[in-house]
Amino acid sequence: MIYAVIDTNVLVSAIITSNLQSPTLRVMEAMLAKKIIPLYDDEIICEYSEVLHRPKFGFDDKVINSYLEAILREGISAQRVTSSNFFRTLRTLYSMK
Repeated sequence: MIYAVIDTNVLVSAIITSNLQSPTLRVMEAMLAKKIIPLYDDEIICEYSEVLHRPKFGFDDKVINSYLEAILREGISAQRVTSSNFFRTLRTLYSMK
């Protein structure tokens, strides 16, 4: 099982593609098969929604909602950690040894 934040471009490409073997579509299929567990927070869900609703794509609301609902259903809500905080924590842990 892989835990990953799904890039917004992957969602867009998965919806646009007509190639059933497309890597982006395969990512979404892996998510539904529980091989990839999406990590998300409110900010990324809002970004997904905003980008997918852009008029230039013309995506149907039902399609957008099905993708967003799948991420919320199959994924895990996670807190964003900046790399500077992550590495500061690591340095603190290793300095305690």
